[in-house]
Amino acid sequence: MYKVLVVCSGGLGTSLMLKMHVERILREWGINVWVEQADVGSATFIKAELIVGANQVVRHLNTEKVEVLGLTYVADRAHVEERLKTSTTIQRWRST
Repeated sequence: MYKVLVVCSGGLGTSLMLKMHVERILREWGINVWVEQADVGSATFIKAELIVGANQVVRHLNTEKVEVLGLTYVADRAHVEERLKTSTTIQRWRST
């Protein structure tokens, strides 16, 4: 099972909505995934293979080994899906 971390500034509202979008999209694609939500301050302490959040939040993350996917419109499911399609991590998962 793969792990995705969704982050927002407070770790509650936006990340919950984003978590639901990411889970549904990836499961529709047949990817077995665990999605966890957190505030941006905790994000670097949580192990995940992909981090997803709003551009203005994730640009402050300092990660070297984990892909960070920034979103312009976190509430727009179509935008989230399009950005997930561009993720190299997701592309790798879909090809296995």
